[in-house]
Amino acid sequence: MIVVKLFRLLFGFVTFRAAGGFPERFLNLCRAEHLPIWHLRSDSDGLTARTAAADYKRLRPIAAKAGMRLTLLRKRGAPFALRRLRGRQGLLIGAGCVCLLLGLLHGRIWSIELQNETSVPSAEILAAFAQAGVRTGARMAALDEGTVERAAILQLPRIQWTNVNFGGCAAVIAVREATPDSIEDNTNAPANLVAARDGTILLMQPFRGTAAVKRGLPVLKGELLIAGMTENKDGVTRFCRAAGYVTAQTRRRCTVALPQTATLQMQTGLTRQVRLQLFSLTLPAPRGGGFCEVSAPVIRGVTLPFAVRTYTQHTAAAVDYAPTPQEAQLLCALTFFDRCCEEFRWLTVEQAQICADGGGLHGDFLCTENIGACVPMEIAEEPGGE
Repeated sequence: MIVVKLFRLLFGFVTFRAAGGFPERFLNLCRAEHLPIWHLRSDSDGLTARTAAADYKRLRPIAAKAGMRLTLLRKRGAPFALRRLRGRQGLLIGAGCVCLLLGLLHGRIWSIELQNETSVPSAEILAAFAQAGVRTGARMAALDEGTVERAAILQLPRIQWTNVNFGGCAAVIAVREATPDSIEDNTNAPANLVAARDGTILLMQPFRGTAAVKRGLPVLKGELLIAGMTENKDGVTRFCRAAGYVTAQTRRRCTVALPQTATLQMQTGLTRQVRLQLFSLTLPAPRGGGFCEVSAPVIRGVTLPFAVRTYTQHTAAAVDYAPTPQEAQLLCALTFFDRCCEEFRWLTVEQAQICADGGGLHGDFLCTENIGACVPMEIAEEPGGE
C-alpha cells in the first residue's frame, strides 16, 4: 500500500467533485473505461473522489454522459510541485547543488577528534597523521588503519602507541606516550650501565651484561651497575651493550626562593583575521598566525567540514615589577609545583616533606626510580706481536 501511495505522489493525482445527474451510471462508465478512482465519498448532491492526474481529462465525457458536473478541488504530487517551482530556478539549482555536495562528501572525513593525554603537542600529532593521509576531505575507503598508524608513529618518536578509527564521517585518533624506559637505544656500541645518581639498590634485573652490584647495597653516582661484557663457557670474554632495569631508592631535594622581581607580558596591540575553512583549505590564507579559534556547525553530534576560523594575534612587551609579599609567595608556590611535576613525572614518590620559610619553599622527597644510564666503553686495542 505504501508503494502505491508513493507512485501516486510521483505521477500526481487530483481530487474532484461530481454533482447532479446519475452517480451510479458515472461509476459504471468509469469501471467500463478502466479509469482508477479511489477515496470515494458520496452525499445527497453527488460524490467526491480522487483519480490520476493523467486520467482526469478522460472523466469529462463520462460525466457528460451521466449528466454530472465535474469540479476540480485539489492537485497533489510531484508534477504539480515542480510546475510551481518552474519559475523559481534558484531553488532547483540549490537542490541540485546540495545533492551534488552530499555525493562528494559521502565517505570522506569531515572532522578529526584527537584523544591526547600526553605532553606531545596536539599540532605535532595531527601533522604526523596528516602526512600519513588522515586529513579533512580525505576518502576513508582509500586509507588503511594499520598503514596509517605505522606511518604516523615513525614521525612521532615520543609516542609509543597509536590508534585511528573511522566511524561515520569522523576519524578518532588515540595516542599513548612512550616512557623514558621504553625508548630503545638502537646503537650496538659496547657500553656499561652506571648509576645516574646516589641511591640504595632495590631491584637488579640485567638483560645484557654482567651485574656488578647486588640488591640492598648503596651506590654512588657514576658507579658501575652492569658491566658490558660476558664470559663464555670457554673463558672468552665478549663485549656488548649493557642493558637492564636497576631500581633504587633515592633522595631528591627541590628548593625555590621567593622572587624579588617578576616579569609580566603586557599586551600592547590586538589584531583579528576571520577566514573561511573548507575541509583543510583556509580561504584566504591567514597572515601572521596567532591564536586560532574554530567555530564549526554541528548537526546531531556530527561536525560539518565547514568552519569559520578567527585568528587573534597579540603583541606584548616585557615589563619588570616588584611583586607584593602575597604575590611573591604565590609565584614561588607555582614555580615549586611546576618544577616538582616536571622532575618527578616518571618517578614514584614514597615520602615527601615540604616546608616554607622566609626565603621560599623547600622539599625533600624519597623516591623509587630507575637509575641506570648507559656510558660507552673505552676499549683500547693492544698491539699484538708477530
